[in-house]
Amino acid sequence: MRQRGLGAVLAVGLSTGSGTPTVPLPRRDAGRCDVSASVPYSDLLGGREPLAILAETPRRIEEMVRGWDGSRWAVRYAPGKWSAAQVVLHLAHDEIGWGNRVRLAVTRAGYVAQPYDGGAWVDLESPGPPDVALAAFAALRRLNVALYRRLTPGQRERRISHPEFGEISVEWIIRVLAGHDLHHLQHLEAARSSPSRPPTAGR
Repeated sequence: MRQRGLGAVLAVGLSTGSGTPTVPLPRRDAGRCDVSASVPYSDLLGGREPLAILAETPRRIEEMVRGWDGSRWAVRYAPGKWSAAQVVLHLAHDEIGWGNRVRLAVTRAGYVAQPYDGGAWVDLESPGPPDVALAAFAALRRLNVALYRRLTPGQRERRISHPEFGEISVEWIIRVLAGHDLHHLQHLEAARSSPSRPPTAGR
């Protein structure tokens, strides 16, 4: 079974991978002021500022993977799950997908998002060079954080209609991406702590 990315999983709910129950996604008002109960991964934020998390993630990953060879990048954080290289590739893809959604939301009235399958994107480009994926993620993240910081409160409340999970907001996306970072940082930590071994087949 192929692993799914953020975009695909959001439609049916999420698990943090740490025993936290799946959080169902509401169909309405997901981006309004009090959204802590309806934002996937919100339990991982711990009251921290989402933009601060988004800004520091590239540095945290760069420091974590410094000196990794191919065998370390190939380690999967759990049997049947993505390798460390695929996790970083997935993060780069989500900077493309969700960053573009934010730009469209604040520049185009009535924007309706088109779903994408993050797992299929990862499969399409695997195996690939992890250093290129990491460089892409870091550059895109810095570009996107610069944009998010200059958005007005009104722009952060701009609505996006999604055919699978209803109405969300730019603010909702920022919060989800911050928690999503922490979720996958746990996976990279697990890969770093695991004995180096060849990737296992299947999902």
